Amino acid sequence: MDLLAEPLSRANLEDGTWPLPNGWCWVPLGKIVEVHDHRRRPIKAEERQARIVGKSPTELYPYYGATGQVGLIDDYLFDFPAILLGEDGAPFLDRQRAKAYSVSGQYWVNNHAHILAPTGATTHGWLLHALNFIDYEPHVGGTTRLKLTKADLEQIPIPLAPIAEQRRIAARVDALFAEISEGEGALNEARKGLDTFGRALLKAAVTGELTEDWRNANPITETAHDLLARSKASGAGEGSKSARGRRVVRAALSNVSTLPQLPDGWAWASVGEIATSSVIGLGSGLNRANRGRQQR
Repeated sequence: MDLLAEPLSRANLEDGTWPLPNGWCWVPLGKIVEVHDHRRRPIKAEERQARIVGKSPTELYPYYGATGQVGLIDDYLFDFPAILLGEDGAPFLDRQRAKAYSVSGQYWVNNHAHILAPTGATTHGWLLHALNFIDYEPHVGGTTRLKLTKADLEQIPIPLAPIAEQRRIAARVDALFAEISEGEGALNEARKGLDTFGRALLKAAVTGELTEDWRNANPITETAHDLLARSKASGAGEGSKSARGRRVVRAALSNVSTLPQLPDGWAWASVGEIATSSVIGLGSGLNRANRGRQQR
């Protein structure tokens, strides 16, 4: 525990910290990680593309940035497990989104992410979860693009539990996150099922299947053909005046023999026979109003 010889006192902690259980302590992040930022090397996308042309996937390595992998490259800079924490371009003020993520194997990192290797005072899993929970607002600066400098990063207070407890907590969190992922997958499948059910329901409605039992129990008093005839007799079917005074003729369907068979008492009708539209008049009115505003 030599690294914790000078733990942060409560008076020196930034806002947003909280009381810890017995045996825990607050410690600056710089005391429990090695920062490998000096080994970062950004490569422009055009250069990376030129370097990977014609090479097989087995010859390429992940190229990481502030929030995840941003491409591939034909070489690597790092060959150890690490936690990458955004330097700029990360969602620092969104408490619901991750700012740190794990990497392993052989990889390359650009200059938009800090490279952190936990020391013996903390476990990889514990530190990753802690970095994705803490409040970064007191530690980032900038106006249009927030940035977390290496100096500010090293002063971020991290709650540190005993090693055995760190492992237990990280394992439990990972297990619960796995359950959440499974639940999200099940929810997505349920949504697909609901979409399918919704389409089937609409089909049952417009084909009469949905009300078949109701029709069997309730005699028909007016068929759809009767309804269309009554509508035409009242003047709505033969024609009517539009909002601009034009005569609107609603033609009946000329051939329904190729359409699906309907239940007794139903009928096929054109949209014009059963509905009116004022789109043309409304659009013209809106165009006139827009022209008037532009002239003013």
